[in-house]
Amino acid sequence: MLLVAAITMAVLVGVVLLLLYAAQWTVHPSEQMIADHIRELGGYFRKKPGSGQRIRYVNLDDTEASDRDMAIVLELPLLTHLEIRNTNVTDASIPGIFAHKALSSLGVEGSKMTESKLYRAVRNSNARVSTDIIFTMDEDE
Repeated sequence: MLLVAAITMAVLVGVVLLLLYAAQWTVHPSEQMIADHIRELGGYFRKKPGSGQRIRYVNLDDTEASDRDMAIVLELPLLTHLEIRNTNVTDASIPGIFAHKALSSLGVEGSKMTESKLYRAVRNSNARVSTDIIFTMDEDE
């Protein structure tokens, strides 16, 4: 009897852990292909609780992410934080990044973007981009 109870408890704990693990990878159906693309690049994402499984944070640091990948990631309508340090993302992605209405934090250190074009984009954003966007550039750029 005690053995049956222990086995039942172990199965229940296993099911709960499996559901919790699956929930971290579950995203809104409209964002599934983008989530898969982020994973394929070696990046990761986070969702805000209560956001209907919508992706809010993407980290592609130290991946081979390119401008083509940025075009895909920027399709996330609720994306607020984007980390693209040490990637192949160039100045070509700047217009798309600054046109994104939800983005409020951007990490670009080591990307192929130029500091002058980034600062020009900040100045010309006309409040479409929050003023708390953070740029961290290598000193020699």
